[in-house]
Amino acid sequence: MKESARLLIRLGSLGDVVLATAAANAARSLWGDGCLDVLVKSEWAPIWEGHPAVRRVHAWRREERGLPGLRRWALRLRAEGYVETFDLQASSRTRLLAALAGLRRVRRPVRHGLARRLLVWTHRWGPPADYSVAASFARTVGVDAVALPSLHPAEAARARAATLGVPPGAAGLVPGAKHATKRWPLERFVETGRALAAAGLGPVAVFLGPEEENLLRDWKTLWPEDGNWVILREDLATVGAVLETLGVVVANDTGLAHLASAAGVRVVVLLGCTVRAFGFVPAGDGHQVLEVADLSCRPCSLHGSAECPRSHFRCMADIDTGPVVSAALSAAAASARASLPM
Repeated sequence: MKESARLLIRLGSLGDVVLATAAANAARSLWGDGCLDVLVKSEWAPIWEGHPAVRRVHAWRREERGLPGLRRWALRLRAEGYVETFDLQASSRTRLLAALAGLRRVRRPVRHGLARRLLVWTHRWGPPADYSVAASFARTVGVDAVALPSLHPAEAARARAATLGVPPGAAGLVPGAKHATKRWPLERFVETGRALAAAGLGPVAVFLGPEEENLLRDWKTLWPEDGNWVILREDLATVGAVLETLGVVVANDTGLAHLASAAGVRVVVLLGCTVRAFGFVPAGDGHQVLEVADLSCRPCSLHGSAECPRSHFRCMADIDTGPVVSAALSAAAASARASLPM
């Protein structure tokens, strides 16, 4: 074991794990390659594959997530003798794990949890104006300078991505989200996709999750197959490899928006029930946030919900297709200029 081995804990979810790579990049700037081991839920382990800061990934499988599994993980981690731990999850489970494992020098990020809840409840108080989750994770490691998330797809994933029919510089669309109040109406994603394909950014890549069968059915109903879109439901490593080839991604406020930004793609993100102040907008330059800023009911929840509590859903319904298409075309043009040889 490395004398200076450190442990980073971020179990989930997808967006948070992607943002945690900013902390790994910060750690690498201090201690070099292979300075970290990472504990993460097994479904998100591919995010860490190939990251130069990571020596080893501890993948916490679903069947291990009860109390007996937690005890076994505590014994494993205790045996590693880590000199420092960055608990970016900072949950009751990871706090108990750290205590049982006897982890030393445990550092946790400032998450402004109460401030974010106050913003939902009162629409007045909230986190500091410059709050960023990615920056908070980097500061936990001890780096105040900018450290951004990153992906490092393996060549096998890139080879697989190249066979899927998505040309370099194409547009990507992320029409899904776990919670309904984070989803821009599907027909507007279709309108946006048609406009981007007509502008030469097709076939557009449409990213759907394994549990989004209904969304896939509705997509095919609204836009019958005409060669201008490609549905992508690949493994996470392949998705990351596809994303890094795109010119722009239009996405709801979901984990794939962060995956796209970590892959180096400009993202147009649509905010509905959530707001920038929560600190989860894509990290880095060149991204655009579209939202209905003058609604007194925003934000209405921290993570989204099954339906609009006011029954009007104006936070998403009032975002028109035109500005989204314009923002995406502008971002794609900037990406194309940036890729030109100097």
